[in-house]
Amino acid sequence: MSSILVVDVGNSRMKWGLARQHTWISQGVVPNTEIGTLALRNWQNLPRPARAVGVNVAGEAARVRVEGQLARWRVTMEWIILPGLRLMLDALAENTAALKVPPGQMREFPTSTPDALYSGAIRAVCGAIEQMRYALRRDDSGVICYLAGGAAPEIAPHLAGSVEVVDNLVLEGVLALALSAPHATATAHH
Repeated sequence: MSSILVVDVGNSRMKWGLARQHTWISQGVVPNTEIGTLALRNWQNLPRPARAVGVNVAGEAARVRVEGQLARWRVTMEWIILPGLRLMLDALAENTAALKVPPGQMREFPTSTPDALYSGAIRAVCGAIEQMRYALRRDDSGVICYLAGGAAPEIAPHLAGSVEVVDNLVLEGVLALALSAPHATATAHH
């Protein structure tokens, strides 16, 4: 029976788990600064996974480090995700000349650059979630949305339907996606 390595690379730490079907064989958490030691430390005695599937909001350097740790198994990482709120805001700040603005707040009609950036990112994330909720709806019953991650409490109040904020849900969700499809949609996140 083949196993799947699932990773969730957050802004400061990476959660990982090795699963066979729906059963976790091993799980762990490491700071992003220690991703480069996984193969020698945390993964040294693990069996070779058949697949590796994950999400990454920490950027290119973290992606490269994770993929480097998989080299010992000759497994290619399958990346899936929607960019998170912080990543959207960081990307705007990093890629816009001279954009040094303080954090903004969600406003119906923003009148400052910080509020416009924050409000736009919130609306982008919420729009993507609501579109997926609409696509999943099979009948008149609503689809419950489960949110996880550091920005979940900021996003939840702005969604239209049923929402539950749940901690540590990402690994379970990535595993469910990996098990439901022969190969995850490889949309590398930078």
